[in-house]
Amino acid sequence: KARMATEIPVNTEGGAYVTVRSADKENVVPVVRELLELGFTVHATPGTADVMRRHGLTVKTAYRIADSQQPDALNLMRSGKIQFVVNIPTISGGAVRDGNMMRRLAVEMNIPFVTTLSGAKMEVAAIRAAKRGPTIPQRLKVSYIKE
Repeated sequence: KARMATEIPVNTEGGAYVTVRSADKENVVPVVRELLELGFTVHATPGTADVMRRHGLTVKTAYRIADSQQPDALNLMRSGKIQFVVNIPTISGGAVRDGNMMRRLAVEMNIPFVTTLSGAKMEVAAIRAAKRGPTIPQRLKVSYIKE
């Protein structure tokens, strides 16, 4: 329900841009694997891409904005190649600036943008559900609340 309330569409195809801090690179492997299984093209920063490839996953290399190389996240987003961003940054100057620029553009373009591993997992679950067909919000049934 919360995702539907944002009015940002759950994209069921296209590309994902993935850049995560070193501590989360191994943890994001299942997310990237599932995105690929769902038919997404995954673009990852060099360090993240290397880890994904070591796990046998096919990803395209994209660069941090601060690297001043192409393609970078902003270029990919503007050209319509990115429909989902996973950005779990380190708390450093370049990563913070890159994240701010990506978030601003993602908001302008209605691109889902997550900054936590749990958020990435939830978005992938939403994509999987959306691919199955329309979803209908349902009331939660909680056993300890009396009606």
